[in-house]
Amino acid sequence: MAFLDKVKKVIPWISIQEDRVVDMLDEFRKEDIPWTGANTFSEIRIGACTTGIDFISTLATGINFCNATLLPDAGRTNIAIAVGSRASPLTVTMLNADSQNFNPVQICAAIEGANPTSTSSVSLIRMSSTHSDVAMSNLRLRHINSYMYIEKDLQDAYIYTGSMDFYTNAIAVGGEAAVMNLNMECKSAVTGKVRGLIINVYGNGLPSATSIGFEMRVDGSTAATLGEGIRVWSVGGNSIATGIKFMGTIPCGINYAAVLTPNAGRTNYAFAIGNRAAELTVNLGNVASQDIEPFQMNINLTARAGAPTSTSTARLLRIRSTHDTVDMPNLRIMNINTYMDVRKNIEAAYGQMNGVDFEKSGTIIVTTEAAVGVFNMDCVAGTTVTGNVRGIIINMHGGGLPSTSIGLEVRSDGGAATLAEGIRIWKVGSCTLTTGIVFNSAMTNLYRVPSAGTAPTISGADASGDVEGSIKILVGSTPKYLHYWPNAAT
Repeated sequence: MAFLDKVKKVIPWISIQEDRVVDMLDEFRKEDIPWTGANTFSEIRIGACTTGIDFISTLATGINFCNATLLPDAGRTNIAIAVGSRASPLTVTMLNADSQNFNPVQICAAIEGANPTSTSSVSLIRMSSTHSDVAMSNLRLRHINSYMYIEKDLQDAYIYTGSMDFYTNAIAVGGEAAVMNLNMECKSAVTGKVRGLIINVYGNGLPSATSIGFEMRVDGSTAATLGEGIRVWSVGGNSIATGIKFMGTIPCGINYAAVLTPNAGRTNYAFAIGNRAAELTVNLGNVASQDIEPFQMNINLTARAGAPTSTSTARLLRIRSTHDTVDMPNLRIMNINTYMDVRKNIEAAYGQMNGVDFEKSGTIIVTTEAAVGVFNMDCVAGTTVTGNVRGIIINMHGGGLPSTSIGLEVRSDGGAATLAEGIRIWKVGSCTLTTGIVFNSAMTNLYRVPSAGTAPTISGADASGDVEGSIKILVGSTPKYLHYWPNAAT
C-alpha cells in the first residue's frame, strides 16, 4: 500500500498534500517512509496534540541531523531545531491567573541502575564543534548564544539559571560538585585576549546604585556556612601571575559592607593573608636577592587637566573607625596592629618602615610640610578626656633586651645631608605645652653627649677654673653654654 494511502486509511479526516505529512504514527515502519529520493518531503507539520513526537522504544539516536547540510546566511534562517524564528517568534500568551510556567525545551532524566566500574558521565546536553579546516579571522564561535529583549516590567530575568539540590544527609562527592564548570585548555600557543569568563554589563540606563557585575550569594531557606566565597587557585605546576586585577575607572576597588562579629579566636576578618591557625608559608631559597611583598600599592599621580586648584589629597591607605554607640570600658581600639615573631637569626627587623624620596634633579617646593610619619590626636572643643593620653608610646621590654638597645633614635644616615633639628618640641598657636620633656623614673644617666672636643661638647675650664668643660646650646638664636664637672662632689 502506498504511504499516503496508508495515512488516509488510518486518519481519514485529515487533509494531506503530496509534499506534506500532517502526522506521524508509530504504525509505520521505517521502510514505509521514503525519506530520500523523489518522495522527499518539504516539511513535516504536527498539529494540535498532546505529544508531537514520542519515542517509546530503545533507540541510539532520536533525531539526527548528520546527513543534513546547514548553510549559514546573513539572516540566520538556516536552523536545525527552532522554537519560533527571528522573523516570526513563537507567541507565548500569559493569562491574568495564578502560577503559569512555560518550558518549551525540557530534558527530565532519572539516573538509575548500577554503579559503573570506571568514571562515566551523564550529559543531558552535549555540544562539540571543531574548527580545523581553514583559518577564519572574522569567525566567532559560540556554542550557546541567547538574547532577551525586555520592554515591560517583570519580577525577575535570568539568561541562565542552574540549580543543584542534595536531598539527603549522606552524599559523598568523590571529585567535586559545581553548578557550572568552565574549562579551557590551550594545547598550542594562543595569542589574543583569552578569558575564562567575560561579564559585560553596560548601557546608559544601568542603575549605578544597585547593579552588580558578579554576585556570590548564600541565600537559602535554611542557614548554611559557605567555606569560601571566591577562590583563586593555582593547582600543581600551574601559576597565576595576578589573582585579581582592577583596570579602568573604578571609584572603589573593594567595598566590604558585611557584618563582622568579633570572637575570642579572632577568626572573623574581612581580609586575610594566611590566618592565626594556618599562616601563609613563604619559602626563601638559598640564592641571592629575594623579596616578598604580598600587599602592594604602586601609584603614579598624573594631572588630568592641570594641577588641582585647591588642597587635595592622595591617600593610598585610609582607615577610620567610629565608636559612638555604647560606653565600653573594656574595649581597646587599634586601627593597625602588627606582630612579628622572630625565632631565628636575621639581618634586620622592622615592625613598620616608611620612606619618602625626593628624586627630581633640581628643586622641589613643599608648600606646607613633608614628613615620613604624622600622628594627630584631636580632643575637640567641648570634650573632656580623662586617662593616660599619649601621642606616641614606645614600649620595649623583656629579659633579653640588650644593653645597647635604644627607645627612640633620630638618625641622618645616607649620603651627605644636614639635618637642622633632631627633635623639635613645639607649641603652635593658642595651645599650651606644660612641660617639654619629663623624666619620670630613676635612670643611670639623664642624657649623653659626644666626648669633649667633639661639638657641641667643649673641653677646658672656665675663667674661674672650677669646671671641666661646657656644652653649647642656643637660647633663641644666641649661643650659650652649660658647664659640667668631673664629679658630683666638685
